[in-house]
Amino acid sequence: MKFLLFLFLVIAANGCTQTDVQTIEYTEITRGSYYTITATESSITVVKNRDASDPLKVPMKASDWEELTDLLSDIELASIPSLDVPSKAHQFDGAALTNIKVLTLDEEIVSPTFDDNNPPSRLKPIIDKLTELANAAK
Repeated sequence: MKFLLFLFLVIAANGCTQTDVQTIEYTEITRGSYYTITATESSITVVKNRDASDPLKVPMKASDWEELTDLLSDIELASIPSLDVPSKAHQFDGAALTNIKVLTLDEEIVSPTFDDNNPPSRLKPIIDKLTELANAAK
């Protein structure tokens, strides 16, 4: 019985795992523009307008998905909504409103809104990788 309790506590303490992540979505919005990168295990989709016409969708390489989920595993997913944002220029049209959303098997985790050119430091490696994949898809 003690072993089962210990096992349960270890699993609960670890939270979401790489395999729980289903989708990672990066979105930038201003009054006149819209840009989103959506990554799943099977594809990466780039949309450059609000009506989602003409999306660019390419297959996701297994190694790229593994790298993205590895980068996410460096962050406690539950801490993402409470990350501190380094600047707030988006609050007065000084930068695009930007966020990251992570969809797991059980929940949707959304970061606080941040400036497109100044993300929370914990999210920067993930954003850099998503941007790299989106640029390669063009």
